[in-house]
Amino acid sequence: SVQPDLSQTILDALDMLVSSGKRRIGYIGGTGFTMGLHEYPEDGRLTAFRNWTERLGLDAEGLIYAQGAFTVDTGRTLGEEAANDHRDDMPDAFIVAADTIAVGVLQAFTAAGVLVPRDTSVISINNQTISQLTSPPLSTFSIDQNELARVATLALGDAISGKRTIRQHAYLSTSLVARDSFVPAK
Repeated sequence: SVQPDLSQTILDALDMLVSSGKRRIGYIGGTGFTMGLHEYPEDGRLTAFRNWTERLGLDAEGLIYAQGAFTVDTGRTLGEEAANDHRDDMPDAFIVAADTIAVGVLQAFTAAGVLVPRDTSVISINNQTISQLTSPPLSTFSIDQNELARVATLALGDAISGKRTIRQHAYLSTSLVARDSFVPAK
């Protein structure tokens, strides 16, 4: 299988936020994913977030919002919850699991009078076209689809030619496309 290294993406996001002076960092995402025949209740991005915040000594207590499908509606619901819970003390930033969720989060924050990036910064993952059209435009990690296709094609070629008898997993790195919702420190 070929997939983006989302644990590394979460660490990269946390590193960028911390080096920009952000200390209280929240997470907003959906739940569950399936790998093969197995269903996991917690998405790997959230598992990585819990792991890395603990290792980096960041307190994420009460700053994790993760339930529901990866949709705009989920983002709106979770964004409203986060804005209500932290009305007087917004976290410095939120990492959002996917652009579709982030669209709803931005809508909810705007409706609640939370201004991004003045009151809190937002970083997302996927760099879908919609991320350029949000208000403010979304800073999001890009997954290089061409590289994903190239590596998958090479792996398929090896499998067909019989060169590869063991199962192979490739993890690709991602890179931040910085827009207005979070601008990293130089």
